[in-house]
Amino acid sequence: MPRDTVVLSGMVGIPRADIDEDTSIEIGFRKADAVPVANLSKPKSSDFEVSNVSVVNSDWSSKVTGEVKNNFSEEQDMLALHAVFKNGDEIVYCESTYVNDIPSGSSVPFEISVMSDLPQYTDVQVYAQSWM
Repeated sequence: MPRDTVVLSGMVGIPRADIDEDTSIEIGFRKADAVPVANLSKPKSSDFEVSNVSVVNSDWSSKVTGEVKNNFSEEQDMLALHAVFKNGDEIVYCESTYVNDIPSGSSVPFEISVMSDLPQYTDVQVYAQSWM
């Protein structure tokens, strides 16, 4: 949606030995690749409310749990959830999942599985957005 905030998560692996003060990663957007929004009644990220977020650690994995509420006027068939782990202001890890069939005005639980060792972090934030 125009003027909406979108969070996309993914990881880029770079061996630490190859990183120095000149290392940078650029993410670009080419307007020519943009697709016009056909239906302006699509939900914005602000139409979803994430609550009760917690991280559960075990010997082999971790998971982020919580609830997401659909405050949009229509049921949502596919919602993307992105857990962003931060250490201070630095993003140190992120993971995603999807939840389906969320009626308008309803909340559903979610679980985002983390199958690798988490780096040290001070905060985790979960963002929700329509994926369809």
